[in-house]
Amino acid sequence: MNTQLFLVALLLSLCHSIYGQGGSALWGSNNPRDCESSVVLAGDLVNGSVTLDLNPLTGFEAARKTATNSSAHQEWYFESTASNGRSHMVAVFFRNPPWFGNTQTVNLDAVWPNGTKTANTLAFQESRISTCPDRTVGIWKSSNPETWVGFTVSLDSRTATVIADTANISGTWRVDSNTLPHYISGQTYPDPQGSLTFAPYVWWWSPIPSGRASTAMRFGNTPFRLQGYGGHDNFLTAYNPWDLTCKGWIWVRIITGPYTAQIWQFTSSIDDKTYISAFLSRDGRTVFVSQEVLEPSQKATFTNVSQLFNQEEAAHGIFDEATGFVLDLTEGGSEGRSWHFETKHTHVGLSSPLKSTMKFNRYVDTARGGQQGVGEEAFAGSANSEQIVITVNRPLPV
Repeated sequence: MNTQLFLVALLLSLCHSIYGQGGSALWGSNNPRDCESSVVLAGDLVNGSVTLDLNPLTGFEAARKTATNSSAHQEWYFESTASNGRSHMVAVFFRNPPWFGNTQTVNLDAVWPNGTKTANTLAFQESRISTCPDRTVGIWKSSNPETWVGFTVSLDSRTATVIADTANISGTWRVDSNTLPHYISGQTYPDPQGSLTFAPYVWWWSPIPSGRASTAMRFGNTPFRLQGYGGHDNFLTAYNPWDLTCKGWIWVRIITGPYTAQIWQFTSSIDDKTYISAFLSRDGRTVFVSQEVLEPSQKATFTNVSQLFNQEEAAHGIFDEATGFVLDLTEGGSEGRSWHFETKHTHVGLSSPLKSTMKFNRYVDTARGGQQGVGEEAFAGSANSEQIVITVNRPLPV
């Protein structure tokens, strides 16, 4: 009997040494020893600059910042919104500069249909990004083997899963993609001509623009379940926090009927220009891509983003009475197609006055929209949107 117990203990120890925290739930049939890994510890800091990998052919889930200095930042962003636009969940994995306090953190935020919300920032001692034969695995873990949060994304970006196993938060988030991974410049990954560049010192790419999402989590003693839509994006910045590079932004993912729209409107504090990127697909096929760079006071040609004000709806704007966003996408030429979408804020999710001069809201939205001028119905759906307003910027560190 003692021999059997010894063998069981030895087997469990061997499994833990091979898989680490997360076990086969994240790794599947992969042996981590066969995977290429980037490991960053919370206490490891580099004085000076670090290399950022901007190669368009590098894996979409790869660690493009493999060390921590005083400014560079990478995040893996996963979100889902219920089909009725009344609840959502967001998981964000960070490799941060040390101004956050801890450089290896995970945000797990949720909004219930009644507007109750929870926002959680979990600090870890280590983050590990491993590229395996059929997937990428990310694990943020602490010294306690029972406390970890991780994600896995298939190499073809068809599925993504987030798993949390901590004392207060546990469960699974999943999205199954219905749209191909794309660069900010519109090409489908992989493409040597693809570009990640969005604005000065800011890069963005979208492994899963949209898909069917499901969530079964527990926050404390309260269950959270969701069926709807979601997506997964990655971001990289050379300087963070945002008051070093940004005056404000509006970011939206809309899913209505057959359409998926992604828009980011970003005003840079580096050159005072506004950068707008838009992507639209119908039934998984790209139908519109636009990148515009606007001088101050210049109006957009192809992608117009504005706030919606409806006196009959509850206002949720950061500094005003805005009730949602309006998105108009227009092709060039006299016979170009056009699409119109509107979102309505049903709840404010994460709301963070990061500083008195930098305020951030994330919204749970309903949405409607479709193509204009062809007799197409306005499809109903849901959206996840974000807005940041920065009134005082700091100079870049020397």
